[in-house]
Order: sequence, then structure tokens, then C-alpha cells
Amino acid sequence: MGKETTTISKYIDPCTDWGFKRIFGTDANKDLLIAFLNSIFFDEPKPEIKNIDFNKNEHKGNTRNDRNVVFDITCTGDNDERFIIEMQREGQEFFKERAVFYASRLVTEQGRNEKDGKWNFDIRDVYMIGILENFVLDEGQKDEYFHKACWGYRRDGKIFLNKIWCIFLELRNFTKVVSALDTELDKWLYVLKNMNKLESIPVYLQQPVFEKLFNIAEYANLTKEEQMLYDQDLKHKWDNENVRAYVEKRGFEKGREEGLEQGLQKGLQKGREVGLEQGIEQGFEKGIEQVARELKKMGVPLNQINIATKLPVEKIENF
Repeated sequence: MGKETTTISKYIDPCTDWGFKRIFGTDANKDLLIAFLNSIFFDEPKPEIKNIDFNKNEHKGNTRNDRNVVFDITCTGDNDERFIIEMQREGQEFFKERAVFYASRLVTEQGRNEKDGKWNFDIRDVYMIGILENFVLDEGQKDEYFHKACWGYRRDGKIFLNKIWCIFLELRNFTKVVSALDTELDKWLYVLKNMNKLESIPVYLQQPVFEKLFNIAEYANLTKEEQMLYDQDLKHKWDNENVRAYVEKRGFEKGREEGLEQGLQKGLQKGREVGLEQGIEQGFEKGIEQVARELKKMGVPLNQINIATKLPVEKIENF
């Protein structure tokens, strides 16, 4: 359902474009992004990220006819690894393919040296990180909210190339309550999904990094201009959610109407089929009885009529 109230909450919604970039996309708050990225790589034998440099968000195509790509946030780590961080609120057709396309842009940009034009295929690691708010990659995986993919061998799943990664965090499937947060990633996902519904920072999140996060995300701490920009972005998000809710409702109603119509047609067809079968059966019985009557008129013994028609002798006697 769409949002029923337009009341501004105490903390900004980090899943809005403006809120997401305010929290993660500035040099003043780069420590928040570093902490978030390190929480994602908890199961990777990678060096801890200690610093990042923000890059330009627009990446030009390789030729004049190629489209430019604008990312939410793109940055480079202190080990020269490249990161794209995208907040995706609604599902899109070919979303997985688009994620691979985005990652590929950061790969091809490393290949050719702009100064001498020579190719260098010793590429640094590239990570495309998608935060999915209102949709999931595969509807059948309701308990999964963390997905990490790279190139692998089909026969055994072993890694073929571990330098290009697509990582997806599904907020819709993340259902942990605050007291059940086990990892740093759990805490970040809880904040992303629930911060705009909270009235204070939970005890389980009282760490310096989250205290700073809640402080900069407090609506009252924004300037008048920042509040205006956030309000516009939040209204845009609410409008999109209301449109989505309306489309889902109409789709449900249409599906129910079509289902009822199909069910009625199938019921009528089944009724006709049953009626035809009963009619044939009844007609056959009447025909047998008429044969028995004619044989009886001809003086055929009742026991012989019984053998020929399989009708009970008692019934034949009444003809």
C-alpha cells in the first residue's frame, strides 16, 4: 500500500535519492560509507578498507554513440578497488543485466591508458553493489537478503574470475528485529530499512558510527534549503509508491475478475460434459428397456431376455 501520511519523520529516509547521497556520498561522511562497505565484505579475504576517494558519477561511453552512465555513488578504495553503490527502489526489466553493464564500465575504463593509448588488462577489483528496496531478484528466495555473484564454472561453481562482483542487498527480505542483529551488515540493513520510522537510536546501535549517522540524518539538523530538497525527493518517492500500490491493486482486481470468469466458463463446460455423459447413459438404458419390451411381446422367455439385456427378471415382468 502507499504511504497514508505525509508527516515528516524525525530522521530522513535513507532510501530516497537525496537522503542516500547525504549519508554516503560526501567527503565529510566518507567514514560512514567505509564502515558500510567493510560490513559487506565480512566473508571475503580482502584487506580492510581504510580510505576511499569519490569519483565522478557520470561515466562516458567508449564511442560517440554510446550512452553515458550516471551512478548514485562511485568511489575508489585505498587498494585501488572500484565501487559502485546504487539505491534501487523499484524493480526493472533486465536489472541483472544492467548491473553487469554498470560494472563493465568500470572495467573498460581501466583497460586503456588515456596518456599513451596502450591496453592494460591487470584490472583492479570492481564491485557493483545494489541496495534493493521494494523488490527482490528471485521471488522464490524469501529468506535470502544478501547475494554475491561473480564469474564461475558451471560444472562445480568454482570461481573463474574474482575481480568483477555484483552484490545485492534486498531490504524487502530483511526482517530481523533490532534485538536479533548479529553482524555489522545486519545493523546497516536495519538502519536503511527502518531509520525513518524510529524516534531515537536503538540501544543495539549505540556505536560512534551510528550515532554520527543518526545525528546527520535528523531532519531538524538540516538547513532550510536541505529540508526543501529532501521534502521534494520524499514526495517524489511517495508518489511513486502510491502509483505502484494502485497498479498492484488494479492488477489484483483484474486478475480476480479474469479468474472468476475463467472459473465460470470451466464450470459450465464441465457441466455440459457431465450432462452429455448422463444423457448418453440414460438413452442407452431406455434403449435396452425398449428391446426387452419387444422381446417380451414376441414371447421370448424371461430368462433369455435377462441374458440378452442384463435387466433383472423382476423388471422385465413389469413391462
